[in-house]
Amino acid sequence: MTRWLRCWETRNLLDLFVDGRLTRDQGHRVEDHLAACPACALELEGLKPLPLSAGAPPAMPAGLAAAILKEFEGGAAPELPSWRLSPAQAAGLAAAALLLLAQTVPGPVTRAVQRPAAEALP
Repeated sequence: MTRWLRCWETRNLLDLFVDGRLTRDQGHRVEDHLAACPACALELEGLKPLPLSAGAPPAMPAGLAAAILKEFEGGAAPELPSWRLSPAQAAGLAAAALLLLAQTVPGPVTRAVQRPAAEALP
């Protein structure tokens, strides 16, 4: 005898159930749970695929594919953006960032601990 599915288990399987990707046993267990649980059955209704009312997509205009391929084939390599840094500039910027970080991050705090005088102790 198979164990009854809990609601959270059933809800985890609903996507697979709608897509028909459950085993026969899993599908029967989900169906049994849905027949007895209105909350999970309502959850299933929200997951069912919408009907395709628009039909097939419109045909691609003649020559569009050829025009797109022509753009990719014949063009020269795009120019690099003007903001691109040279290796020397990048190294300088990294060094400046490290110096700034070293100045803003606090180091170990050293503070003298004052000990009570010997005569103040009981």
